[in-house]
Amino acid sequence: MVWLIANNLDYDTARNSPLVERFPFLEFSIFVHDETKKEFLAQFVDDPKKQELVERISRPGYEILEEMTSPRFIKTHFPFSLLPPGLMDSGCKV
Repeated sequence: MVWLIANNLDYDTARNSPLVERFPFLEFSIFVHDETKKEFLAQFVDDPKKQELVERISRPGYEILEEMTSPRFIKTHFPFSLLPPGLMDSGCKV
């Protein structure tokens, strides 16, 4: 709903763009250990789509966010103590 309001109720883009691309999960990549990633890539050696998915979910959230255009929407389970200290003073909405 937040994304739709900020994007002039653009239902077509919302329908065609997965939620994880519109609202990246900041720390998701920490759930994918390097060894697990290697195992998945080896398991899906004949399936480029699944290999691409493994690469995408193992990419650090901060890299994804650097490439996103403003306004960016981010979800996280990190407590405030693990987020940048100036977050509340930066003008962003929390």
